[in-house]
Amino acid sequence: MRVAVIGTGIAGNAAAWSLSKRYPVTVYDRERRVGGHSHTVTIDYDGTPLTVDIGFIVYNELNYPDLTALFAHLDVETVESCMSFAVTADTGRFEWKGGGNNWIETVRGLFAQRRNLLSPSYLWMLRDVLTFNEQSARDYAAGKLAGLTLGDYFRVNHFAPRLLRTIWRRWVPRSGRRRRAISCNSRPKTSSPSSPTIACCNMTARSGAR
Repeated sequence: MRVAVIGTGIAGNAAAWSLSKRYPVTVYDRERRVGGHSHTVTIDYDGTPLTVDIGFIVYNELNYPDLTALFAHLDVETVESCMSFAVTADTGRFEWKGGGNNWIETVRGLFAQRRNLLSPSYLWMLRDVLTFNEQSARDYAAGKLAGLTLGDYFRVNHFAPRLLRTIWRRWVPRSGRRRRAISCNSRPKTSSPSSPTIACCNMTARSGAR
């Protein structure tokens, strides 16, 4: 039997590598390069060439055990890096930056708009980001999320409406220490990534918000 794999992203490459141990495998991709959405492009930044990695931007050992095992098996070295996430929305009326190398950088990002220091709804939202990360993980483990929409879960637990309306619908900020693959020469270094697990991703996809 011969096997064809469509796509050369991480899933296609991993499947092709695994299947090639038993079958002849041919990999197809519509692009002239391999890697799928994992790609490095060069942009012109005020006259200075700048290489930017796109795709494959989040990797940590806690949430990607299978990928971590694959890297270890292939002797792909990884190093710790600090990842931040920033968003601007509504033509600049809302600004958010998560992450940072220390608490000062984190606070500066969270309060990039100084007026939010005195915004009750914003402070409520920040508190509930932490509450949600902890409580949703417990509720998921206890089987309490079955049949709930995200909007229902927020209403039942009285989470800040702004968290769902302003942050979640644009993107879930997931700051913390991440690890990125850099070469194929030595075994991965170990660390303890601290990325929060968003348990409610396992709930019904629709928000249910009204």
